Amino acid sequence: MTQTAFYRGLEAAQQALQDLEPAASPDDWVARAAAVARKLDAHAAATPDAGRAACRPGCAHCCRHPVGVTLAEALALRAAIDQLPADASQQLRARVRRSALATAARSWAELAREPCPLLAADRCAVYAARPLPCRGWRSADADACAAAAAEVPFDREAFLLALGAAQALGASDPAPRELRAALAAVLDAADPAAAFARARLAGG
Repeated sequence: MTQTAFYRGLEAAQQALQDLEPAASPDDWVARAAAVARKLDAHAAATPDAGRAACRPGCAHCCRHPVGVTLAEALALRAAIDQLPADASQQLRARVRRSALATAARSWAELAREPCPLLAADRCAVYAARPLPCRGWRSADADACAAAAAEVPFDREAFLLALGAAQALGASDPAPRELRAALAAVLDAADPAAAFARARLAGG
């Protein structure tokens, strides 16, 4: 698979965004994230390897690797958390903050094998709002994921589509931030864009 899929994902996301107004509020950012996610899901469902995915509910091996998110995705996650029942929302907010604090000094590589704070019993608590890299990652071998194998067969086209879509979604924003840091920063921020910009850079 060449990088052609990256540019197809980029163009698809640009098409999804072209009819939307420039983001002026958190709700606008959430709408942009949702539009791009729908476009990516449609394209990823049609890849040649789509039917080989070994991923199933409760299979969360890939949720133990760091993920970079755009501002729109961070706000979409915040909105999804806010829509949970009050107790679940409060618990998840607290878990995100604890995880961000505990991992603040870790490098990108050191976050490998660290569970995502959005996991609840090995399921994403806000799955419908999951970031684009999560949407695009599809393993063809769950056993290889569980063993943390050096080479995990995966749907490369779907992942490149997701990376291209993420590039388009974050084109006018600060560089993507690590999920924990980004989400903790925007949870209660009056100015989420500024808070996001101060969060730890992906790979930092």
